[in-house]
Amino acid sequence: MQFKIVNPLVLVFGLFFIANFSYAQSSVNTSEIEQLVEISSKYKRNPDSLHKYGQRILAISKPAEHLKGLLRGYYAMGYSNFLQGNYEKSVVFYDSALVHKEGLKEDYKTYINTWRNKAIALAVAGNQKKSNEEFYTIIEIAKNEGDYENMARSYSDLGVGYKNSNDYKTAIDLYQKAIRIYDSLGIEKNKTSTFLNIGIAQGLLNDYHQSNQSFQEVIQISKKYGNERDEYRAYNNLAVNLTNQKAYDSSLQYLYKLIPYYKKNKVKKAEYLAYQNIGKNYAKLNKIDSASINYDRAYRGYKKMGYQFGLGQIHNLKGNLLQSTEDHTTAIKHLDSSVIYAKQVNHQGLLNDNYVALSKSYEELNDFEKAHRYLTEARKLENETYTSENAKNLNEILTKHQVQEKDEEISSLSKSKILYQSNFYIAIVAVILICLLCYYYWKRNKQQNKELTELREELEDFQTERKQAHVSNLLHLKSKAILKIEQLMYVKSDGHYLEFYSEGNAKPEVDRNTLKEIKETLEHEGFAQIHKSYLLNLKYIRILNSTRLMLQDGTWLPLSRTYKPNIKKILLQEQENA
Repeated sequence: MQFKIVNPLVLVFGLFFIANFSYAQSSVNTSEIEQLVEISSKYKRNPDSLHKYGQRILAISKPAEHLKGLLRGYYAMGYSNFLQGNYEKSVVFYDSALVHKEGLKEDYKTYINTWRNKAIALAVAGNQKKSNEEFYTIIEIAKNEGDYENMARSYSDLGVGYKNSNDYKTAIDLYQKAIRIYDSLGIEKNKTSTFLNIGIAQGLLNDYHQSNQSFQEVIQISKKYGNERDEYRAYNNLAVNLTNQKAYDSSLQYLYKLIPYYKKNKVKKAEYLAYQNIGKNYAKLNKIDSASINYDRAYRGYKKMGYQFGLGQIHNLKGNLLQSTEDHTTAIKHLDSSVIYAKQVNHQGLLNDNYVALSKSYEELNDFEKAHRYLTEARKLENETYTSENAKNLNEILTKHQVQEKDEEISSLSKSKILYQSNFYIAIVAVILICLLCYYYWKRNKQQNKELTELREELEDFQTERKQAHVSNLLHLKSKAILKIEQLMYVKSDGHYLEFYSEGNAKPEVDRNTLKEIKETLEHEGFAQIHKSYLLNLKYIRILNSTRLMLQDGTWLPLSRTYKPNIKKILLQEQENA
């Protein structure tokens, strides 16, 4: 084989050309990547555009393994999926960026923002534990890099996670760490969103005084730096707090501040919601005309938007408003309309509220058949929720019934003993039968005492098992209160309202309902009616007499003769079910 000798000048020229071509190509690619990144940043709220530009950036960056291009491309793809609600998929793209650990030095800002977005996506997807771990890692990285501003932001983000997990005290501690860092950096303007979060958490703890102070701090800082968005968010939260504090006039002042801001920024839904809340405050103040005017404003706005849930809410609120004026016929029309919207959006909470309100109006119109029908529908909805929440506790519920069975048997025997003693004294007048009756009751009582001792020993064992069972059976009231049935001692009827007395609570929970309906809910939970106005959890009986009984906490309740057979029936049913 022959080799042709290449002219040295030609070789040098060729190598020079190749080197310059490669450099030019690299330069063009870098320039194009930067141009695409700049364009994509203009579409940061448009997921389709972000997706398109992210793909183009990656298409150019992958062959050349261009680090900054890979980071920016995966970041754009991740954020595009996040905006579309594909949180798990967004995490995959963020991880694809974070695998290039050298990005921490080459493009720190994009790298740390990608990590932060990943942590937020995990939280929104429901993986709060993993999200918290990621934020703690970001805090450590930011600390090592001397990036205290991102450290503060991560503490604040962590606080949001704990707040969403209902750990409000931990959330406040984390927010305050962020505030201290901002103070040390002298970055006052960044504190508004953190103070907002502090105020919300304090409000959820019912510490309205501190919460209001936090929101006032937001307003002061926001005005200083021209941050209208956070200023008006603070006004809105102040209005919510003041409504909860029943300071309706003060709440209205802040709500009226919101309207011009929402109109100026064309935030339609928030504007109509503000009118709705204004109407609710006027309703609380019993200013019917003002409430109705603002409900109508909200209704017209929701109708333009086609916001069905909002329309359903307004019909419900107008129905309740008309009930307060005793115009039940018109109230029913609005409540019926609200039922239609609630079914369209499948909102069971709103549907239940409407059924309860409809029952009230029909009851006032003496149409008891329809009133009962709607109450039954409401009870079905509540029972569906109750069943789904407690199906997993079936074994614990059965254990509870066994304990109640033994307790009730003991109470039944004690009751029988007292009743027969009473008969014995009455039978004294029958001189001829006195000896036979004495012998009869002596033998019977001896047998019952023996059985009573044995049952108490069995009850002690069952009570030990019950303490280990941790039963969490719940009763959902129409007022939205939730009670533990195991702690509910008795229910007292007072007109159209019921008072629910629970163990350890001095004050009862009040709910609009009938004793008949609540009896149907609780009769399979060991409850029996002992008087026309009382429904009793039989496990709390301590002493049983012929006309009254005493509970474990010393409370005496009347016992009607009419309901004694019913108590025996419940006891027998519980025994059979167990």
